[in-house]
Amino acid sequence: MKQMSVLALTTRFLAGDNRNILPASTNWCDALTKGYFEEWALKDPADISRGKCSYAYNTNVAGRSLIGMHPKTVFFFETKSGWNQHGGPEILLEQPRYSNTYLVSCFDCSVLRVTKDQIPTLRWVPTYEAKKEE
Repeated sequence: MKQMSVLALTTRFLAGDNRNILPASTNWCDALTKGYFEEWALKDPADISRGKCSYAYNTNVAGRSLIGMHPKTVFFFETKSGWNQHGGPEILLEQPRYSNTYLVSCFDCSVLRVTKDQIPTLRWVPTYEAKKEE
């Protein structure tokens, strides 16, 4: 779980270095492994398949501003191993790696354990919180 939290935090650092814009969905693994994240850290310890990365990036957040994004917006989620995988709940693992729950990281770097029934209730499309006037 900690690994997914660090993945979300590192992606936020990358965006901070890029005018607060999140990486594109087509090359997020490449972008993170260029000085921000070690490639081995993209592989979940419970994933015994051959692919290099165990996670997918929520396509709906790609290329978006991180300023004001709702904290519980889905950032990353478990999927079959690959590289630069992106999409939404349609590419979630068929069977979870961890005792009937899926791991999902949110924009606020929290990691949720959710059941298959809870997946549709997650915030897959980002919303932005209004700035408070002083």
